[in-house]
Amino acid sequence: MNSLHKKKIPNALTILRILFVVPVVGLSIYFSNYSLINTNEKTIIISLILTFFIIAMTTDFIDGYLARKWKVVSTFGKIFDPIADKLMTTTVLLFLSVNNFLPYTYLILLILRDIIVDAFRIIMSKNNVKVEAIKTAKWKTMTLSISIALLLVLILVDINVKNHFILHPNWSKWVYSIFFIVPVSLSTISGYLYYKKAKPFLFK
Repeated sequence: MNSLHKKKIPNALTILRILFVVPVVGLSIYFSNYSLINTNEKTIIISLILTFFIIAMTTDFIDGYLARKWKVVSTFGKIFDPIADKLMTTTVLLFLSVNNFLPYTYLILLILRDIIVDAFRIIMSKNNVKVEAIKTAKWKTMTLSISIALLLVLILVDINVKNHFILHPNWSKWVYSIFFIVPVSLSTISGYLYYKKAKPFLFK
């Protein structure tokens, strides 16, 4: 396989992840009519969202691994790989928050952190500072993906088990949110570390 074909594969996987966002959005809109759909439909929708999410996160690992192994890291990949990840993750987090499975606080914190960090990265790039992803940010991405997948599995269980204690509407989302303590903490820490790197250039 020549280098041109090798370069196309990771980029194709990135595009695939972006395309996967479309059916997830459609499923999320359909699920918003929660009171109008039966348990089987809810189960199918959550299962499909979980499947799309797992495939997307798996291809994220694969395209990064192949790009590094074949030494075909491209400008396209550098720009669109994180965009693909954030699109999928934010879409699923929005679905969870809108349907009261997760407090909006977590969604807002994670989105704000990404916006601020992206701003820091742009500032550093304009000052010719090489910006590499820090380990804490990578851990945040990994733990967030795992937390989302686990929460979707738990929701599937709750939907299909009558009188399950976590289904209590007054505090279910706070029980669910336990899964997100680690990724939100890592998100905050990594955001601060990016701030420290960007601080010398913020008010130039």
